[in-house]
Amino acid sequence: MLLVPLAIVGKALLGHRTPATPTPTAALASPSVSPTPTRITTAPTTAPTTTGPKSTTPTPVATIADCNVRDLSVSVTTDAQTYAVGSPVTIAMRISNTGSSPCKRDVGALPNEVWVTDVDGLVVWTSDACQTAANPQVVTMRPGSTFGNTQVWSGLNSGRDCTSAAADATAGNYFAHARNDTVESKPYAFTIN
Repeated sequence: MLLVPLAIVGKALLGHRTPATPTPTAALASPSVSPTPTRITTAPTTAPTTTGPKSTTPTPVATIADCNVRDLSVSVTTDAQTYAVGSPVTIAMRISNTGSSPCKRDVGALPNEVWVTDVDGLVVWTSDACQTAANPQVVTMRPGSTFGNTQVWSGLNSGRDCTSAAADATAGNYFAHARNDTVESKPYAFTIN
């Protein structure tokens, strides 16, 4: 008689089963990895629309008129009140738009002139004496704006001629003047001694 251990026979009689593997529960599950965030942009699906017929004529740009002389003022000053005989005199002219609208004005060398007179009103120097042909310099002047121009008088009494043989202006009282076309400044007094 053959003896087989009961444990082996018991397995055969009961059928051999392997223990079931437990399924992990949500609490025991490993943490999941979140995907990298992605920026999502949306483009409009339709182009903006306009109503009415398309215009084939460009919109006109407002034109700026020439300055009215009533809306302009010209002033003149010197960089000092007193100069030594033979010293240069720096003369500054200013053109201002005193009107209420922007306007165009030629502020170049051709319409501008700076000159010096003595007490008798004789011209002892002018910026126009040695001037060559000049190109226009048209600018738009806004209300209240000022355009400046500076001239240097050498202190020589050259009159209205362009000459290098002129003598120094003598000691005395002088007046600086300026104009832009037909708009003139008031005289500005200074002294040479």
